[in-house]
Amino acid sequence: LVLPKKSEVGGDDAIVAVMQAIRFLSYSSESNRTQFGDLGVCETLSSLIDLKVEEALEASASPVGSLAWKVVGAGLTAVSYLSYRHPSNRHKCLSTGLLQRINSMNRCKLPE
Repeated sequence: LVLPKKSEVGGDDAIVAVMQAIRFLSYSSESNRTQFGDLGVCETLSSLIDLKVEEALEASASPVGSLAWKVVGAGLTAVSYLSYRHPSNRHKCLSTGLLQRINSMNRCKLPE
C-alpha cells in the first residue's frame, strides 16, 4: 500500500479515498481482510493514524473540519472493518500501539 505524501496535491483526500476503499472491500469479505492483513495494510494504517494524530495535535487543529482528523477518522473506520472477526488483523493493529495513540487524542480539546 503506497499512500500519497501530504505535500502532494489532494494528498489527504486521496488517503481518505484509499481508506474508504479498504473499508468497503473488507466489509463482507474475510478473504479480502486476510489479503489486506498479509500485505501489511493494518500496520500501514496504524502508522498513518499515528502520524496524523501527532500532526493534528501539534497544529492544535480543531477536530471539526481538519483534514488530519478526517484521515484519522477514515483510518479508524478502515481498521475496525479490517479487524472485524479477524483476530490476526486485530493483533496486527493493536501491536502497533494504536490504542495508546487513540488515548492520546484525549489531549485535544473539542470546540464548545
